[in-house]
Amino acid sequence: MTELRRRYRDQIVGILDKMLESEAGAFDAARDAVATALDVQPMQQLSIEETLIEALAERDQLIVFDNCEHQLDTLVPLVDRLLVQ
Repeated sequence: MTELRRRYRDQIVGILDKMLESEAGAFDAARDAVATALDVQPMQQLSIEETLIEALAERDQLIVFDNCEHQLDTLVPLVDRLLVQ
C-alpha cells in the first residue's frame, strides 16, 4: 500500500458497493457516489458528470471499486466516460 501511495500524487479512494445503492437510476447513483467519494461538487453550468471529468483530469489518483462486481453493467459505462475524457 505504501508503494501505491507514492505512485499516486493524490489520494487513493475506495468506493464500496454499498455506496452505489440508491433510489435513483443505477447510472446516476454510481455517478453521484463517485462524486461524493471524491469530494467533487457540481460546478456552475456543468453537469456532475462533466464536473467529475474536469476534476479527474487534474488529479493523479487511484480509484478502487471494491465488491462491485454485480454492478459492472452500471460502472463500466461510467468509468469508460471518465477515462476517455
